[in-house]
Order: sequence, then structure tokens, then C-alpha cells
Amino acid sequence: MFQEKSFGLGKLVFDKEGNLRLFWRCVFYFTTFLTVTILLLFVVNTFFLVPFPQLLDSQINQFLLGSSISLISAIAANWLTMRLFEKLRLKHLGLNLDKKAFVSALGGIFIGFAAISLTAIIAGVLGNYTLEKNTTAGIDAKCLNALLLGAIFFIAAAWEEILFRGYILQTMVRNNQPIAGILISSILFAAIHLLNPNPGIISTLNTLLAGIWFSIGYLRTRSLWLPISMHFSWNWFQTAFFGVEVSGITALTQSPFLIEMDNGPEWITGGIYGLEGGIAATLVLILIILILSLSKKAELLGSSGH
Repeated sequence: MFQEKSFGLGKLVFDKEGNLRLFWRCVFYFTTFLTVTILLLFVVNTFFLVPFPQLLDSQINQFLLGSSISLISAIAANWLTMRLFEKLRLKHLGLNLDKKAFVSALGGIFIGFAAISLTAIIAGVLGNYTLEKNTTAGIDAKCLNALLLGAIFFIAAAWEEILFRGYILQTMVRNNQPIAGILISSILFAAIHLLNPNPGIISTLNTLLAGIWFSIGYLRTRSLWLPISMHFSWNWFQTAFFGVEVSGITALTQSPFLIEMDNGPEWITGGIYGLEGGIAATLVLILIILILSLSKKAELLGSSGH
């Protein structure tokens, strides 16, 4: 509880009960994430990368390290902000390990696989796009690549979902602003992907739609396991199995089971950004958002359940 008179900052910073306003709590949240990230990068660089620079020789190692640091930072930001301003514990974040979590994870993996598969099919129907067997890599290389990418994309999906579908979405739901929470978290999610290689209008729109999809996934179950598993599955299958760039990143498609033959047009198939950059993905994302939204158990306007 922060008293308005004590700080003299007025209604811009505190509400009538003397609590820090939601906007400033979210600013604190992201500031904490960035601060912890910078501190961890300093520690890792000083004690590991300087004496052992070979650790970053592989791009896969770089992705693993970056994603792992981001995951720790996202968890820390959620823990501190929830504890400080809402007196909530980390268990309220929606990462409980129970039967519900297991079912959500399995369901999310299936949904993500179905969504990216349908995207590839639509790209083939509307454009000149096919997937062919990869004959240049052996089965051992393909399986090892799939395992490594599985680890990378699980950690990557976890930190992105915990950061964007964690405090920033959930605190707005707790304040009876679920639609605003969905839109704001999804816009921020799309904005951070502008840092990826070769983003465009369609890819940014699709990332925004993906943010809405994952947000509804959280609201559907009040658990982060469904959006994490859908996010993970979408990325994993399109790279390790279909050989497709993920959000413009080509370095992770080294030994896939299949290889994409993309002859465009780019606005349908996504071109160098991957399937996420074309309207084939747009159509699928809109469809899956509608399906989840219209589900009888999708309590989009209810309380957080915490």
C-alpha cells in the first residue's frame, strides 16, 4: 500500500486508495525484467563467456543462453511485481504441475501442430508451396536437431509467455480489463518481434494475432501451460519437421525432416520470414482465435480465478 500524501505525486501515480496505478506497475514489471536480464548477462559474460568464449561458437548455444537468461528474468519480474503490489505468490502465475497442466500441455502441442500444418496446406493451395523429404541429412542428425530445437523452443516459448501472458495480462484480468489486457500484451508481443530479421506488415499482424491466440489460451484455462505448449509446438514443428524459418530466423533449420520449396507469392507463403509472414498464417490464426473464443468454456470476461 502506497500513500499518495506521503509521496505527493498525485492522482497520476496513485489511485484513491493510495495504490500505485496499473500503468506504473507494468512499467516496474518490464523495468525489473530488463534489469535482471542486464545483471545476468554481466555475470554470465564475466564468469563464463570471457574465460570460455567457445561456448558461443554455435548459434544454437547462443539461442539457448539468451532464452535461458530471459526465462529467469521473466520469472523474477513476475515474482517481484506480484509479491510487491498484489501480495500474490509465484504459484498464482499459472504454472502449477498437476493433471490439468498435463492435459493443457498435450492439448496445446496438438493445437500448435494442427495450426502450423494447416498453414502449410493453405500456402500450398493458394501459392506455389510444397514440403519435400530432406535427403541430405541422416536420421541421427535429424533426431538430434529435433531434440535441440525442442529444448530451445520450449525455453523460448516459456519466457515469452511468462513475460507477456504473465503479470501484464493477468493483472488486467484481475482488474476486470481482459480485453485491454489481451490487446496490450499482444501489441507488445508483436513489437518485440520487430527486432527479428525481415519483419513486414503481414508478419507483424500475424504476431499480433498469435498474441491474441495465446492470451485466449490462458483465459481458456487460467493456466500458462496451454499458451506455452501451443507456442512451443507451432515453432518446433515448423522448424524441426517442416524446415521453415521461424519469425525470420533461418539459423535453426539445419537438419529438418522436411524441406520447404517456397516459390511464392511472398504475401501468401511468407517468403524469407517463413510461413508466419504470409496470409496463409493469417487465415489460420483468425480461425483458431474464433474457435477458442467461441468455446463454451472460454470465460473471457470472468475473474482470474486466483
